[in-house]
Amino acid sequence: MPRIGSIGSNKKSVIMSDGFSLNIAVGTAPKAPVKRKVVKFRQKKVKAKQAKAKTQKNQSKDGGSVKIQRAKPLIQQVSPIKETPVTVEKEPIEKEIVAEEKPIDDAKPEEKIAPKQTLIQDIPEMKKSVVDNSTKKNNGKLGSRRNPNKESYSAEALLRPTIDMSKVTVHEAPVKSSTSKEIFSASTFENLKLHPHLVTILTKPKENGGFGFDKPTRVQVKSVPAIAQTGDVLLKSETGSGKTLAFCLPMVHRLMSKQPRINRTDGCLAMILAPTRELCTQIQETLERLLKVAVYIVAGSVVGGEKKKSEKARLRKGVSILVATPGRLVDHLTNTHSFHYNKLEFLILDEADRLLDMGFERSITQILEFIASKKDDDVVRQTILVSATINSGVERLAAMSLTSPRFIDADTKEQAVYATPEQLVQHFMIVPAKQRLCALSSFLRSECKIAKASKIVVFLSTCDAVDFMTTLFQKCTWPQRNEMFGPAIFRLHGNVNQQERTSTFQAFCKASAGILFCTDVAARGLNLPTVQWIVQYDPPTETRDYVHRVGRTARSGAVGNSLLFLLPSEAAYCEHLQEKGLNLTALNYEATIARSASKGEFRSSQKKALHEVIVHELQYLFEQSVLADTELFDMACQAFQSFVRSYATHASETRQYFHVRSLHFGHVAKSFGLREPPASTKVTKASQQAKGGTLKKRKEREQVDEEIKKKKQKKIVQTKRAYNHHNVGVFTKLVVLIWLGVFALVVVRLSLLGLHKLHYACTARVPALTYQYNHVMDHIVRGCSLLRLPYHPTWYLFNGHLQTALVAVEEDEPHVPYRRELFELSDGGVLSLDWVQLPSVSSDDYDKPTIMILHGLAGGSHEKYVRHTVVELLQSGWQVVVMNARGCGKTKVVTPKLFCAAYTQDVREVTAYLRQQHVPTSPLIGLGFSLGSNILTKFVGEEGNECLLTAMISVGNPYCLTTSSNHLMGTWFYRHTYNNIMTKNLIDVVFHQTNAHEVFQDHPEVDLDHLRTSKNLREYDDRFTRRVFGYDTVSEFYREASCVPYIKHITIPTFFLSAYDDPICVHQGIPYEDCAANPNVLLAVTHAGGHLGFYSGTNGHAWSPSVIAEYCNTIHRLVSTGVIKSIAAPEEPAPVEEEEEELETSTLTMESEEIPRDEPIVPLSRDFPTKRKLVDEITDVVAATLDDMTDTLIQHATVDTAIYSGLVAMGLYYWWWKRK
Repeated sequence: MPRIGSIGSNKKSVIMSDGFSLNIAVGTAPKAPVKRKVVKFRQKKVKAKQAKAKTQKNQSKDGGSVKIQRAKPLIQQVSPIKETPVTVEKEPIEKEIVAEEKPIDDAKPEEKIAPKQTLIQDIPEMKKSVVDNSTKKNNGKLGSRRNPNKESYSAEALLRPTIDMSKVTVHEAPVKSSTSKEIFSASTFENLKLHPHLVTILTKPKENGGFGFDKPTRVQVKSVPAIAQTGDVLLKSETGSGKTLAFCLPMVHRLMSKQPRINRTDGCLAMILAPTRELCTQIQETLERLLKVAVYIVAGSVVGGEKKKSEKARLRKGVSILVATPGRLVDHLTNTHSFHYNKLEFLILDEADRLLDMGFERSITQILEFIASKKDDDVVRQTILVSATINSGVERLAAMSLTSPRFIDADTKEQAVYATPEQLVQHFMIVPAKQRLCALSSFLRSECKIAKASKIVVFLSTCDAVDFMTTLFQKCTWPQRNEMFGPAIFRLHGNVNQQERTSTFQAFCKASAGILFCTDVAARGLNLPTVQWIVQYDPPTETRDYVHRVGRTARSGAVGNSLLFLLPSEAAYCEHLQEKGLNLTALNYEATIARSASKGEFRSSQKKALHEVIVHELQYLFEQSVLADTELFDMACQAFQSFVRSYATHASETRQYFHVRSLHFGHVAKSFGLREPPASTKVTKASQQAKGGTLKKRKEREQVDEEIKKKKQKKIVQTKRAYNHHNVGVFTKLVVLIWLGVFALVVVRLSLLGLHKLHYACTARVPALTYQYNHVMDHIVRGCSLLRLPYHPTWYLFNGHLQTALVAVEEDEPHVPYRRELFELSDGGVLSLDWVQLPSVSSDDYDKPTIMILHGLAGGSHEKYVRHTVVELLQSGWQVVVMNARGCGKTKVVTPKLFCAAYTQDVREVTAYLRQQHVPTSPLIGLGFSLGSNILTKFVGEEGNECLLTAMISVGNPYCLTTSSNHLMGTWFYRHTYNNIMTKNLIDVVFHQTNAHEVFQDHPEVDLDHLRTSKNLREYDDRFTRRVFGYDTVSEFYREASCVPYIKHITIPTFFLSAYDDPICVHQGIPYEDCAANPNVLLAVTHAGGHLGFYSGTNGHAWSPSVIAEYCNTIHRLVSTGVIKSIAAPEEPAPVEEEEEELETSTLTMESEEIPRDEPIVPLSRDFPTKRKLVDEITDVVAATLDDMTDTLIQHATVDTAIYSGLVAMGLYYWWWKRK
């Protein structure tokens, strides 16, 4: 018998438990197959198997079994350590697997033996533990390795739901939801014994700034009386039941009832903690709307992502109610020493379970310690915990923060673990993984098609998935359509910066329709108005998150639906939800996909059903879009990887329904627009890129690299130019310098000769006039020759902004000597009348034609535009008085009332005084600038036929305050220039220029500290003007103050002068139709002039004072000739007789057509020349100007002119040669 182990040269020794070793000799064999490449996500499984095999091979226990591996045509022989002869018995082949040893290439051919059988040494100690596996056969297949999940990867298994669908009713279309009043109680807000002002704001309609509630909800009826008393409270209620008002109402009621009345200096009296920034914003907005009836109570918020400097300033001034996220609040409690909270009476923890889930337990502990350490001894704090679900975390938080709390459960479903609104219809849809993306897009398309004003919220598990879905649907379009769904698409998740998160949240709330893709950051507490559908594309990791997600709809009794996407392997999750008291309705995904198609969008097929055709075309569309866009492809890879990681994080109670091994990664890749799962190298690359920064940061780095590249190229070009310039000869340089100097001289000379004429011809235009043709208007237009001639704006003031800026420049000239007369009003207020020459009854100035001027916003008689007009009118022989409104022109304030655009009583009393004391019969003309012209127009319209003025002039009228306000708030430039400057001027009038802040110090509706922080006109009017004059909202105040509705009631000759490029009183608000409908109104609109500027000519003199003086002189002539009356204007203009003396008019002819006498109405001429017409006019003017300059040069031809012309010719020739 040959010695065991003597065949071959490769030996492998296995040490056994009793000192034995097995020497396995391996003969020469063909090359072993290459080790199969292991996919990255199965490497851990392979490593575990290798470790297990190694452990079995190295075991040293008694009786341990040894399995010998062989692979044809190898021979495996066993030899003991001792060389004593041992009987060898034949044993059946136990198992056949691939040998791990490498083949021996240098073995001799004669040593190769055909492997008829494997010989194993009979060792008693080993024989005991040998397992008999002879019954397991290989069925003739090579190898014994098999995939344990191979059966589950079959097509049938992937499409087979884990529940019996024969017992489930599947609907072809969603079940309709209906409104419900069950959350509301039969009681009223009056029965809750709340402050009367709170009841008023709660029942006030939403259009007028209220809440629009008729009755309180059940949770409010149960919780408000309990919280109104002292003691800690634990409140539990379903989502959308009004929990925010449930704790806000009693808190605000108790703060309003405190005596003496609280103010900002008392520090923080109430804190509300919320887990997300959006929820904090929503609570603050609710409080601000609630505190409209208590302006002395200030609410504020501090959240992450905002500027800490502004938050510190807000806390330093004092905040009565503070809404905050725990992390940022801990920061301020630690670092903001001016933050006072020693009198804190309320601590409210909203969404308490979510506070612990997001890791705020340590922060909350620190907050409780800070509050307890600085609390005054006489202060009793009430802590309130609010949550929709109660779990162990909430109980732990309650034990940590509450003392003997009262538990209030407002849920009606006592047996259910989780409660949802009755009107909420919950659906689920079982969709194969590879068709999920098509099913989602089809469902969104069908719902947007059915309801044009539909708002849908789609929840996904990861931020990467939100970014991918948003970008994909924004770049793709539905077949045969221009958009994907129709409504706007929004995104919201934790990685979005705070400014974008806030703007997205507010935009989605205000939008009438839209689709919001978000993570669970929007699942808690947010009140998203009019949301019809909640779509859970990715199931939640915990059951309570499902309840919070669907709670974003069907709020306050409104309709609501929800849809849960499930894979066939996840179908049993529905039974789990049913055990928790959540009943879901099945929805057929094939019918849902087919319902999204419209006629002509998809090609019909005889072999495929409609839903198959739709899935095929949509999937092809998504895959092509992803492949064509590198950025979108990277986002898809990251979303796929994030989804797989997130899928493995389900809670223990639901992990049995969501297991990673049940996923088919190829089908999952299809749901992200990928044709196959990303290769391990691509996924690794995506992971490294994710570690290096987000997609935005990568873009920024790419932009920086591009800029560096451009700078290098620019530097190379500059170097080449410098080299070429260095090689240019000295003579050439001298010629170029001479040519440049001569060219400059020629340009200067030509500009003196003809450029001014060219500028005048290109920019001068005749004002656009709008009026009804009648005898009075005919005389007025003919008497105002400047309105019939082109207005030429100053050449360096080439737009409305520059014209307006020059008005604000302070100048000492012209100097006007005023004499002030204080006028006491009927309500005790005082305003001042500044006379240029104060008249007396005995003097010759009594009953002299007078003009009463009303200044603009926060202005006075000192304004430059007022002084220029006064000087022009004095030269024409008019007497002028400037009416300084209350608080303006350094007039002392004696009553709690300032100027207001809607208040005309002061103008009425001053006009009556002038008629009684100074101008009883002579013409009295009212002239208003800017806001003063709006007040004057409103006054004349209110007076109607009883107006005491002879005529009226309005310059720079805003007409519609709402339009002007929206324009000033429209862009960043207008908000930070005009709007900001005018607001500061108004604040200066209140706090610095007058004593108004002392008069309004005790006003019940005005908070001066809050007023001082106003950033724009709308905030100023909201915090001051509307409250002083009794308006409910700013919009109502602007609507009542606008003068447009009163234009039709004007009965005296009225002249409106406006500029088309006015940056403050925009041209969109000019009422052309209203002016054209009134026979007493003349509207003139210039193409330039800015706001109250109207500078003209090369020296920049004011053009509007000359027009105003010309109009006033025309009115005086018409009064003296009896065409119009001095005091009361007739309803219809008096006819002019043929033999009446012809009025003196200018001899200058109009460039436009003559005024027709046979047409009753002059057509509206508000349109300016078209672009083509303007180009033709400029071409003609340039040609004519060049001819004039040529004639002038010939007439003044000298030697220097010839020299200059020659040098210019040489320079041009050299330039042409260099170009060649």
